Amino acid sequence: MDTKSKNREGRRWLSAGNLVVWALCLAAALIFLLLYPGFQERAEEDEPDILSGNEFLHEIYQANLVLYHRLQKTVTGKENLSGQDLYLTASTSKAEGYQGEYYDFGGETPLSYAGERLDALLDDWDTNMANTIGSWVDYEIIDSVSGKSLANTERSLSLLGTKAESQSPEDYYPYYIKMEFDEIGRLSHVWARGEDADAIVDGASLVMRSRYLERSLYESLSYSAYGNIGWENAVFYLADGEVWRMQLRVANLPQNCTVCYAMTETQFAELKASSRLFHSVNRFIDNYSGIGIQECFRFLLVMLFAISLFLPLWKGYHLHEKQFLPLHFEVTAVLLVVAFVLFGELAVHFVLLSMSNRWDYSLPYTIHSFFPAFSLSKANILVQAGNLILLTVAFRLWLALAAPLGQIYELGIRGYFKKHSLTVRGIRRMRVVIKRGKRRQQKARWQKKYGFLLSAVQSVFEGNLQTEIAGDWGEFEPLKGELSRLQDGFLRAVEEEVKSQRMRTELITNVSHDLKTPLTAILTYTELLQGKDVTEKQREEYLAVLKRKSLRLKTLIEDLFEVSKASSGNVTFERERVDICSLMRQVWLEYEDGAKVAGLTFRFQFPEDKVFVFLDGEKTCRIFDNLYTNIIKYAMPNTRVYVRVEQVEDEVRIELKNISGYELNIPAESLTERFVRGDSARSSEGSGLGLAIARSFVEGQEGQMQIEIDGDLFKVLLIFKRL
Repeated sequence: MDTKSKNREGRRWLSAGNLVVWALCLAAALIFLLLYPGFQERAEEDEPDILSGNEFLHEIYQANLVLYHRLQKTVTGKENLSGQDLYLTASTSKAEGYQGEYYDFGGETPLSYAGERLDALLDDWDTNMANTIGSWVDYEIIDSVSGKSLANTERSLSLLGTKAESQSPEDYYPYYIKMEFDEIGRLSHVWARGEDADAIVDGASLVMRSRYLERSLYESLSYSAYGNIGWENAVFYLADGEVWRMQLRVANLPQNCTVCYAMTETQFAELKASSRLFHSVNRFIDNYSGIGIQECFRFLLVMLFAISLFLPLWKGYHLHEKQFLPLHFEVTAVLLVVAFVLFGELAVHFVLLSMSNRWDYSLPYTIHSFFPAFSLSKANILVQAGNLILLTVAFRLWLALAAPLGQIYELGIRGYFKKHSLTVRGIRRMRVVIKRGKRRQQKARWQKKYGFLLSAVQSVFEGNLQTEIAGDWGEFEPLKGELSRLQDGFLRAVEEEVKSQRMRTELITNVSHDLKTPLTAILTYTELLQGKDVTEKQREEYLAVLKRKSLRLKTLIEDLFEVSKASSGNVTFERERVDICSLMRQVWLEYEDGAKVAGLTFRFQFPEDKVFVFLDGEKTCRIFDNLYTNIIKYAMPNTRVYVRVEQVEDEVRIELKNISGYELNIPAESLTERFVRGDSARSSEGSGLGLAIARSFVEGQEGQMQIEIDGDLFKVLLIFKRL
């Protein structure tokens, strides 16, 4: 008996809690429903004046050109009068000496091609006008010279805005716009009547001066077969085997005419109610979207959500104990966010469909149309009742999604997320998997580290000095460092031995050729000096030759050792921040006199700002010593030498160019090899090592040296990384 009583009491409290929730939802729906008239009033306040809007005025602009075209056919008596004849002209001239890009229009000219596009554009506007201005607005266009006119009404619209007598139709037209154009197509006067006549006049003046036809034509041409032409500029084209230049000119407005557009109250009401003209449904919806409907509805959602968090504190509330759907916290949160956004958007359409005065977007009007038995007032009551039901259900669904969060009071925050959170469950599962993985990895860890050590030691002792000693060796980590140092020591010893052997080999191989000539000369003249019949004058000549050959031998030996050290990697570079332009100027000062003697004129092209490079100043000076020496020695006398420095992104590029005084009869890449000269017939001057030394010093500082030969033009390019 006691058990049954408790069950009945539980059901009673459960039912009471449910009723409270439904009452809250109904109250929220009523509050929102009471805001509908205010929303409607604000939306109508934001409704723009159609007559001063850009859409309507651009339709007027298009209609002006179409009507003027029709009128001129009547005035001139030419039924085949094209839009090109009225609105498009061109100035043409031969493009003498033009070497740029030009186009072949296949027998046509840019004028005829653009004229075809213009006629197609006017045809589109003519069709559009028949469905818009021509159907909903009375119009008349009058030619100021001939007095001929064209209209779709029998009323004389030309009297609009004048002080004519009672026959004036002005009283019939509470809305009109009248425009007068002078002989050069300039808008000379505008008359208007409407809700805001000044705004209509200002808007019409702005649109009529907007060069709309010209922009529309060029846009049409940009999508044509010759779309890459800048039509607003000069167009170069081929005709009769010659290149011509043409500049198109577009007349954007009619000339010597007056155009009138007028609407009665009935016409304006139909225009305003129609979605076909100047006022799209999207803009209409935007008026309702920006007046706070979403904000008000979402505020009610937030208030209901806050109340739902406190309802579990009431002992009679049990809805949170059973979820509407058995969802996890993350899913519930996503659904709440989606509902919050979606319900706000739907609320706009609820208000719009219920309160709109537009026949094409009004639910009461639609019901009345399909069911004439329902008057508009009855249909409106039916729609409001439907709104109340739908809004209440929407709020109830919102609370159903939020209700499970009340379990936090019973389970606590930690207990709730532990039971209902996918994230928490995933983390707990991941921890279990990680622990198991660690235990499995623990067993194989020691053997794996020992295998690393054994493999590395075996590889080193087999002579593989490039073996990579990396990774985590765990307990054997100290041994890894010792083994790495041992490997580096072996590698350095081997590299030093290889370098030493390479230097000896290169010295023995290359020295014999260039040392043979001075040595032979020294031996020969020494023997001559030992002769008994040598005169004092001959002795002086022989001694001078011996001195010259000895100095040459000394230079050869010094250069030989210099290039051998550089190529074998035994040169140490003390790199620092160097102003490369300043360094090149300093080196040049030492060779300025030699250049004048050789009849060479140096032209330097340096940036105005300093250019810094990370280089060894002494070795870099030697690079330019060798390059300047090479130029002065081998350049053709009485020519110019060009030296240029430029910065290209993250590089500094140094270029030296001169005309060779000798025929360059070997490949460019061979000039930087040891003991090689540009002219294979020359063997008495130079060591043949200058460019080789320069290249070794450039590459030793992470740079590049490139040599190019074009006939007798000799060019050296140095590339360094920029600071």
